[in-house]
Amino acid sequence: NYFSEKVTVLEKRTGYSRDIWFDLYPPPWYNTLTVLQDLGYFHQIGDRKLSEFPGNRTAYTVRAASLERFLAKVALTVGISIEYGSEFQHICYYNASDDTSAGDAT
Repeated sequence: NYFSEKVTVLEKRTGYSRDIWFDLYPPPWYNTLTVLQDLGYFHQIGDRKLSEFPGNRTAYTVRAASLERFLAKVALTVGISIEYGSEFQHICYYNASDDTSAGDAT
């Protein structure tokens, strides 16, 4: 685990089924392509389309489900847990000094 605290991602859905496509543009507009290249996204087989723009610039159109699966793999690799079919309700704080169940019940 790369974090000093436990990190958990809550995902309402139980599968990656969204049939939405994202356009990922190169710098200078966004650094998304560079980050995904550094993480190895373009070495995997996935749904993506390459578009050429003037000035030898390329952009990718990627399927959301493919990108979500890849980012889940990255998260798991660095020690982040993912809870599928979960929904955030509220934060519960636990303070060990407030725990009265550990002492005598007098």
